Amino acid sequence: MLADTYVLQPVFWLYGTALLVGIVGHCVVFRIVRHFAKHTELGLDNAIVKHCYTPLQWIVILLVVRVVGKLPSVEPYVPEAAKHALALILIGLVAWLLIRATNVFEDY
Repeated sequence: MLADTYVLQPVFWLYGTALLVGIVGHCVVFRIVRHFAKHTELGLDNAIVKHCYTPLQWIVILLVVRVVGKLPSVEPYVPEAAKHALALILIGLVAWLLIRATNVFEDY
């Protein structure tokens, strides 16, 4: 059992680093988008940032996890049930994003 944790330790570090890079990258990109949205006169871009920030944040995080899980050195350690769960969660997040996108048009 202890030998399995030593084998999986690089996988955990890889996932952790990928999550950190994904979150930081998302924050930087959305900070730039928010800056441009504040300096335009259109209300549509402000509404998009207001309503779609959180679903997009979770989608980016999940996509980073999924990309890392597809790496050839990591894929053998990812159970099939986890791959299926990630796909279902991604479907739910995209549905959430679409629902929030309809709120954008209600505000605009």
